[in-house]
Amino acid sequence: MYASVLKQRINTTDYILREEESAMNDEKALALLKKLLKIKYDQSTGK
Repeated sequence: MYASVLKQRINTTDYILREEESAMNDEKALALLKKLLKIKYDQSTGK
C-alpha cells in the first residue's frame, strides 16, 4: 500500500518537473526567437 502511494508521488513529481523544464525551454526558445526577429528587423530597416 505505502509503496504504491510513494511510487505515485514520485511519478507525479517527475511529471511536474518535466512540465516545468518544458515551460522553461519554451521561454528560452521564445526569447531567442524575439532576438532573431529583432536582428532581422534591424537589418531590414538599416539600423
